[in-house]
Amino acid sequence: MMVQSGFHKDDDGDLHERILRIEAYIEELADVAESCRKLILVSKFAAAAVVSALTSHVNCFTHLREAITSAVYRPCL
Repeated sequence: MMVQSGFHKDDDGDLHERILRIEAYIEELADVAESCRKLILVSKFAAAAVVSALTSHVNCFTHLREAITSAVYRPCL
């Protein structure tokens, strides 16, 4: 009885060619993962910028409201 190994030659070529294709595929996936990491980092900075801008606007509107309120409700002398 002959035991077949998982590392036998198939119709697509020999084992070495399969390994080279798999390694190339792994490198492509590594490049995709790296670009995803960069995109995640950029999106975190963008989110922080939006939060900072919104906080700035809220503070500005608060001061503006206080200025308008004090101008409108200032007693006439």
